[in-house]
Amino acid sequence: LVFMDHKKYIEKLIKHPPSAVVTTAELAAALPAGAVNAVLVTKNVSLAHAWLRQKYADRNFRDESEWGKIHPSAVVHPSAKLDPSVHVGPGAVIGKDVVIGKDSVIMPNAVVEYGAKIGEACVIYPGVYIGYECVIGNRVVIKPGSVIGSEGYGFAQDSGRQHHRIPQTGNVVLEDDVLIGANNCIDRASYGETRVGRGTKMDNLCHIAHNVTIGRDCLLTAGFVV
Repeated sequence: LVFMDHKKYIEKLIKHPPSAVVTTAELAAALPAGAVNAVLVTKNVSLAHAWLRQKYADRNFRDESEWGKIHPSAVVHPSAKLDPSVHVGPGAVIGKDVVIGKDSVIMPNAVVEYGAKIGEACVIYPGVYIGYECVIGNRVVIKPGSVIGSEGYGFAQDSGRQHHRIPQTGNVVLEDDVLIGANNCIDRASYGETRVGRGTKMDNLCHIAHNVTIGRDCLLTAGFVV
């Protein structure tokens, strides 16, 4: 199966015919009769690429053959409420009163502190930290090493120019379908919340400061700082 979104690929496709091609109606009409066994027509080749790969060629995060459902080395507080379908990998820590929804995956050595809420079908990669009372929506992906809900950078200065920490007691809210890349830092709010809107996708090494609000369906490239 190949995906063709430009006429410049037609000659190559004819020389090396695949089993099937996903392309637009316009490009399909430009193919010689019988050049390809199967032609699948779509208005948006890139979107078809994404959906087909997700459906048939994505990683199976819920494969129990490696670690089982909840690894014996994971630490899960007795008060935590995990849906029976949740997977928890080796060395993960799930704190007091944490709630984790259906089909979510907590991978090895992730830490979810007390009172945090994680929705359905989330994937929390190895080494992720989710701070206390943070709220994660449904279908959220957080990639390795990211920190959600670290303390924001807040200090008061006295007359001697020494700095005194202002406790940051808000939280972080990630809405549904957010993707957080590797080694991102999203600080908890001083008061209230730091919020990332539904559908926003963040690349690696981004930093979101306390009390920032990111809107819906934004794309934040690597190294973005706000």
